[in-house]
This record gives sequence, C-alpha cells and structure tokens, in this order.
Amino acid sequence: MMMKSAPAATFVMSQSQFLLELHPLTIFAALIGSALIALSIFLCYGFADRLARVLGPTGMSVMIKLSPFLLLCIGAQIVWNGTKPLLESVTVHIAP
Repeated sequence: MMMKSAPAATFVMSQSQFLLELHPLTIFAALIGSALIALSIFLCYGFADRLARVLGPTGMSVMIKLSPFLLLCIGAQIVWNGTKPLLESVTVHIAP
C-alpha cells in the first residue's frame, strides 16, 4: 500500500550564475577602492571635531538622526540586491 506524502517544494538554482573569474585587474581595482574608502574614513574621523563645530548643536542633531536612516536605506538596498537575483534564479517544483 502506497502512502501519500505531503507536497514537497524543490528548489533548483543554476550554478552558472555563481562562477567568479578573478582577473588581476579586478583584484587591483578592488584593492584601490578599499584603500580609497579607508582614506576617506580616516579623513572623516580626523576632521570630525571641526565639522561638529561648524554644524553646531542643531546641525549635529540633524546628522545624528539622519545617519541611521541612511544606513538603513543602504542596508535595505544591499539586501534587495542579493535577494532579487536569488529569487529570480530559484525555480519551484511542487511534487504531488
């Protein structure tokens, strides 16, 4: 006697989308980009006290409230950029 099983979902992802070719120019560009970001962070921290004096208490209050919102927007965009291709590449087959 055969028993009926509950429907099962099978997810199939194509492997071709996850292949990554590491070209030396790509690695060099990533290193340069990382160095520029590190330099900009260093400069921002170095001049933070001067910027705080220029903005004043009201400007700093605005910056303190605006920064988390901008970080949330950037995080949501990163999540969406990762989730959208994943959802587009997944095929759902429901077996009876």
